Amino acid sequence: GIQILIPYKQEKQLLKAVLAGSIISIGMCFIFCPFLKEDGAAIATVAAELVVTSMLGFYAGRFVPLKLPLKSFLSIFATSAFFVPIVYLMRYFFGDGLLILVSSLTTCAIWFLSIQFFVFQNSILQDIMQFLMSLFCKPKYSGT
Repeated sequence: GIQILIPYKQEKQLLKAVLAGSIISIGMCFIFCPFLKEDGAAIATVAAELVVTSMLGFYAGRFVPLKLPLKSFLSIFATSAFFVPIVYLMRYFFGDGLLILVSSLTTCAIWFLSIQFFVFQNSILQDIMQFLMSLFCKPKYSGT
């Protein structure tokens, strides 16, 4: 939303979205934090971000049509659905929070990229791989 609204001089729309998110966040923190503590703050933050993202998407859609291909969305959702079991598995094997985070992040990234590249043949990832290969695998000149 920011990348679209600012060039179109729609700072007021951006301000409205950020203010709405701030009000939602503060209000929900007052409601949930006294009894849910950090979980209440997390819920408030996610709700506020959803509001801001929705508003920015709505405002930006007036200037640039936003398309979300259903096939891409479903493939990304299906691949990401395995993140929860992966994280629970890492929690089972490791006790340290930082080790859980690093191993989960690494495993989820490898899982996501592998499935998207090989199973769903994600064209964006294929383009990135082709670009990286062109950087690192330059042909050698024979001198003739």
